[in-house]
Amino acid sequence: MLPKPTRKTKNDCGPWAGVLLVAIAIVVVCLGGCSPEHTSYSDFRDLPDHGWATGAPIYFTPQCGDSTGTYDVTLAVRNTDMYKYDKLILTVDIIDTCGKVMRNRVEYTITDRYGNFQGSGFGVYYQSSALIARRVRPWQMKRIVAWPGMKDCPVIAGLSNIGIIVTPSK
Repeated sequence: MLPKPTRKTKNDCGPWAGVLLVAIAIVVVCLGGCSPEHTSYSDFRDLPDHGWATGAPIYFTPQCGDSTGTYDVTLAVRNTDMYKYDKLILTVDIIDTCGKVMRNRVEYTITDRYGNFQGSGFGVYYQSSALIARRVRPWQMKRIVAWPGMKDCPVIAGLSNIGIIVTPSK
């Protein structure tokens, strides 16, 4: 008598089926992470504990993933509860590859009229942000320079960091 032929069931794909499925999932996740939609750049600098002097500019050199795209540039400042003014005024220059300067005066509201700190954050640290350029090309922002623009205030204490955030324009 001949043995009965065995029939494979749908779930019997062999020992390598699970490994293959995991490998495909990893490839899909990795390819999704390479999407150009996620290209952004940020750079933050620590400010001196004793305060940021008016004559001490902070320099940034933005990096862009796509040289043909347009980008929005945000300037963010982080302060502590030791900051004693209700506003912060900065002067910001955006310098292109030809040396042309686009100057901005950026004003942040640090506290409301009751002295409550504004911005996002936790504990004694708060971050305030302002869009300083919209739809700029990489060659239009070779360098970004920021410095305090507050009159009669040679040193500003209570600021911990300053940074730029470059994101693709929508």
